[in-house]
Amino acid sequence: MTEVSFLQNWSGTINGNQSFAAGESLGINVVVELQSYLKGFRYYRHSTASIDQISDFQVYKWSAGGLLSVVLHPSDNGSVGWHRCDLASPLLIPGGTEIQIAGFLPTGCHLDWNNGAVPTPPPGFSWFNGHHRMFQASSSVAFCPSGDNNFFYLIDPIFDTDAIVPAPSTSGDVTSAVDNGLADWLSEADHTHGAGDGMPYDTWQTGLDTNTKVSSGLNLAGGMQALSDSLAHTLQMASDYVAGRTATYFTDLKNRLIGASGGGGSAFFGPDGTQVSAGVEALLARSTNAQVGFPAAPWAKTAETDFDGCLAWDEPADLYTVAFATTPPTIPDNGQCGVPVRYRLAWWTPLNGDFAQERRWIDFEKAHLVNPAGRMPGLLLQTYLGGTGHVEAWTLNV
Repeated sequence: MTEVSFLQNWSGTINGNQSFAAGESLGINVVVELQSYLKGFRYYRHSTASIDQISDFQVYKWSAGGLLSVVLHPSDNGSVGWHRCDLASPLLIPGGTEIQIAGFLPTGCHLDWNNGAVPTPPPGFSWFNGHHRMFQASSSVAFCPSGDNNFFYLIDPIFDTDAIVPAPSTSGDVTSAVDNGLADWLSEADHTHGAGDGMPYDTWQTGLDTNTKVSSGLNLAGGMQALSDSLAHTLQMASDYVAGRTATYFTDLKNRLIGASGGGGSAFFGPDGTQVSAGVEALLARSTNAQVGFPAAPWAKTAETDFDGCLAWDEPADLYTVAFATTPPTIPDNGQCGVPVRYRLAWWTPLNGDFAQERRWIDFEKAHLVNPAGRMPGLLLQTYLGGTGHVEAWTLNV
């Protein structure tokens, strides 16, 4: 690959800069005389201020008045000086095409210029009709006056010239011809001189054919390269998306496990939509300090019934209240502090269908029955020597 640019040999100094307002573009006009590929641009950044970061570069085709390509948000390190940005894929420019390359910034910008001698373009290129500068306002593209020939902006298009096959010399190239016949014989005006003898017509024709074949091959290669670049870009975007989402998911998982600050806490939710931490709090509330505040909310009475001698009650509860209405006269009151104490009035156990647990004694006329393991599926109560009373089932709704 052979790269050439208009300002590659320029070594002048910066003479000044010109501001352009929002919606305007400033640039240069060039002619691609022989088919080539536009690869990108160099541009000179006026200052480190963010306003002097060019938003994008635009490539126009003058004869068609259309936009050929846009390089969005060219990146640089913010320093003053030359920077480079490349097109995603080289842009094929047919021979004889006039193009304009312009810098654009929606909020306005500065573009540096030089008013010294205009550099000589590389072979195969030229300045457009002596008009080195271009100006665009809104959708209108115009040339600056030709009298400003020694004024050009520091935007430098970069071309790939590998595909160029030069045309044969013209009479104008024979600067020291001593024989007009020689100049005529070398002319490409009719390409008839020397046909069949290999020089120069056959050589020119072979070069032309080769150029066509090479150009066709490069068009195919360029298309394949563009497709490859597009696929690579798409795959990179997908990879970046997956990586970003994975990081987000792991961060969310960590926060749910140990809390965002690492201080603990859980935000998992069960199948029924209940937050796990709320369920844990409810379990702790049922197993510790369960009777604090009873019977106020969140306690709720779910059922009640009477008993006479015994009771097998299939009613779940976190707590049962038992109040004796009558007690056997053979069990005396042994209370010392105003609370009746009658030893072994009855015993009770959690009841689950036909299955029970160990017996637990009731020594008071009014008692709360709780199980440290949590909610009980039912209650089995048996008086020792008889007695009647009332039972209520309560649940802790947290």
